[in-house]
Amino acid sequence: MNWKTQTALIGKALGKSDAADKLIADTEATSNRLKAANPALNGKTFVNAVKYGTAYGAYLAGDARFDIFAGLGLVQNPPVTKLASSGFFASVPVERVGDLNADVALFSTISLPFSDLQNDARLNSLAVVRDGRAVEIPEDDPANKGLAAGTPVSLKFSLDEITPKLATAVAKL
Repeated sequence: MNWKTQTALIGKALGKSDAADKLIADTEATSNRLKAANPALNGKTFVNAVKYGTAYGAYLAGDARFDIFAGLGLVQNPPVTKLASSGFFASVPVERVGDLNADVALFSTISLPFSDLQNDARLNSLAVVRDGRAVEIPEDDPANKGLAAGTPVSLKFSLDEITPKLATAVAKL
């Protein structure tokens, strides 16, 4: 379930629907502010992807790690939508790593040293990386952890931290 529905349900269950509605509204206000301040993001293809083990994966619509950026006007890179998915995550086979070559990308790792991402020859061969349009953040970066937590407050924090980096990346198109 998306972060807004989850927040509303938790608020209702705790008898704090008004507080939940405020959290949702505050996060949406941050998203709207950042969208207005960064119109160049609108309509650009985007992937939020990870390297884990010897594989890759991408977050899809329905997962807060993608949806929060879709709220800025970014759209899922079309080849990623054709990958086999499990819920809101698509495995990216090594031979399809080119599907991660969007206008702009956000890359991280799962249970790997950050250097494994930075030194990945396949990812480094993509134009999005070569041209400096990929934002790479360590797994333990607070903004990355905020995306994983998927709460209104953590997503708001992550938006504020990552959006300027995405705007800088998109400016290189």
